[in-house]
Amino acid sequence: MSQTLLEPATEQGPAGDVPRVLEELTAMLREAGTTLDEQDNVMARLQELKWVNPHLPIGWPVMPKGLLRKLAAYTKKVVRVLLRWYINPIVEQQNTYNEAIADSFALLCQEIARLQARVYELEAKVRDAEDAAYSARSADLR
Repeated sequence: MSQTLLEPATEQGPAGDVPRVLEELTAMLREAGTTLDEQDNVMARLQELKWVNPHLPIGWPVMPKGLLRKLAAYTKKVVRVLLRWYINPIVEQQNTYNEAIADSFALLCQEIARLQARVYELEAKVRDAEDAAYSARSADLR
């Protein structure tokens, strides 16, 4: 049975378990498959779309051609004005929710960046420790 990141190391102890944990973390980040550039693009798109306009223009910038289509556009405008009391609170709630999601996503992106930096830092420490251990072993064999 393989260990997960949440299970304590039983055979190797905490110091000997670092490479396995780093391997698992690196694999998890690779499986996620998102880079910081992709996150920035998604974040920019999310910021663009987080606000919903409850009153998109009807018949603008050009009114539709034909009497029937013009009547339909004016009817939609009147209905929209009459339903504003009903639509606006719903759209405000949606905008509040969208803003909370966008803020949460931004925090998650920051945390992912921090964790990626920490993984790189730990990988460098492990490489340094392995190099030191290899050098010590090589010196002992001479």
